[in-house]
Amino acid sequence: MSSRFAIASSRSSATTSSVRTVARSVGRTKSLARQARWAPIGEPSRSVGSGMIRLLDGEHRDHAASNVAEGRSCVETDERDARVVGRGPTMRTSDRDPTMKHARGALRMNLDAGSRTTVLIHYYRAMVGRADTWRVRMDTTTNWAIGATAALMSFALGAPEIPHYVVFLASFLTFIFLLLEGRRLTFYHLWQQRVLLLEEHFIARATRSQEEEVDLDALQAALDAHLGQTVPTMSLRKAMSRRLRRVYVYLFLAQVFGWGLKLTIHPTSATSTSEWVSRAGIGAVPGASVLTLVVATLLVGAILAAFGGGPWSKDKTPL
Repeated sequence: MSSRFAIASSRSSATTSSVRTVARSVGRTKSLARQARWAPIGEPSRSVGSGMIRLLDGEHRDHAASNVAEGRSCVETDERDARVVGRGPTMRTSDRDPTMKHARGALRMNLDAGSRTTVLIHYYRAMVGRADTWRVRMDTTTNWAIGATAALMSFALGAPEIPHYVVFLASFLTFIFLLLEGRRLTFYHLWQQRVLLLEEHFIARATRSQEEEVDLDALQAALDAHLGQTVPTMSLRKAMSRRLRRVYVYLFLAQVFGWGLKLTIHPTSATSTSEWVSRAGIGAVPGASVLTLVVATLLVGAILAAFGGGPWSKDKTPL
C-alpha cells in the first residue's frame, strides 16, 4: 500500500511540475509578444529577437538569427514572422521597407506561363460566379413583371365594375421592372464580357484537339481594359432596349390585348367602334386621345426594341 501511495505521489508531483513549466513558457511567450508589439519602430531589440528565434522554425529561424546577428530585430524579418508576435503598427514591414513593395511587384510581373494560366483559371471561375449572380437577379425582375401583369389583368377582367385603366397600372409597374432589369443587365454584361473573352481566346483554344498556342500577352492586354473597372460599359438605354425586345414587348402586348378585351366586354358587349373608343376615355380625357397615346407608346417601344439595343447577335470580344 505504501509503495502505491509513493508512486501516485510521484506522478502527481511530475504532473504539477509539467503544468508549471508550461505556464512559465506561456508567460514568457506573452511577455515577448508584448515587448515586440510595443517596440519602437527602427529600434532593434536583441532580447526580443533572441527570444523569438526559439518560437520560429525552419527558414524563418535562420533568417531571424541572421538579422539579430546584424543588429536588427527579428520582428522586421518578414510579415509571416510578424504574425507570430502579434499585430500592431510595428509589424507592417512593407511600410518601412519600400524595397519589399518593388520586389513583390516584380514577382507579379515575372510569372511564368504556368502561373499565369492558373491565375486566369481562377479569374474565370470568379467571373462566372459574378455573371450567374446578376443573371439570377435579372430573372427575378422578369418574374416580378410577369406576376404583376397576370394579377392585375385577372383583377381587371374579373368584374364589370372594375375600371379599364387598372391595366395601365400593370403597364406602369412593368416599366419600373424594365428599368430595374435594364440596370441589372448592364452589370451582367460587364461580367459576361470577361467570361466570353476568356472562353473564346483561352479555354476554347486550350481544349481543341489540334495544338494551338494561346497568346497570353494579347489576352492580358485585352483584360487590362477590364481589370479594376466595375463601371458598366453598356448604357442603360441600350440595356432596356435589349430586355424590351427579348421579354417585355410581349408583356406590353398582352396588356394592350387585355385592355382592348376589357373595353369590348365590360360593362356590356360593345356594338360599334365608336362605342368602343368612347369607353377608352379616362375622366375628362376623351377615348380617342387615350387610344392615340397608347398607339404612339407602342410604336416608340417597337422602334426602341428593334433598333435601340444594337445588333441582334452577341457582342464581339476585343480580340
